[in-house]
Amino acid sequence: MEGEFWVIRTDQQKANAAAAVSLCPVNPDKPFCVQVKTYDEKRSKAQNRLSHQWYIDISAQGKEYTPKQAKAKCKYHYGLPVMRADEMYMKYWDIARFDERSYPDILEILEEYPMTKFMGVKQMSQYLTDIQNELGSKYQLTDPSLYGLE
Repeated sequence: MEGEFWVIRTDQQKANAAAAVSLCPVNPDKPFCVQVKTYDEKRSKAQNRLSHQWYIDISAQGKEYTPKQAKAKCKYHYGLPVMRADEMYMKYWDIARFDERSYPDILEILEEYPMTKFMGVKQMSQYLTDIQNELGSKYQLTDPSLYGLE
């Protein structure tokens, strides 16, 4: 049972997970780790594709930013407010001492710095909604329904 991962949504799935744990041999020299916590799904693939399409839309229409620069600006202006509620992410942010850096330096770092990959579906939905609400009047952003999103 190397590395099994269980998402429990039904009683049957719960029984299957419990059965898998019961099959683990007890050995003090080779212990198993079991963690039970609320599962927060990561952003969906459709959300991820849409966000990257929007960075391209912003870059192509505005001609002032590359897609990477558009992504960095969106992360800073729309992603960071969403992630401020995530205590673990903010510890990561504080350790990197971003608040002590200049705005241009932060944007340059955010071109590569992970943020949206740590978002759950709800967080990513809020991020996309905020981008659409603010930038949708300036840029013709790709329709989310084309990606199966509302």
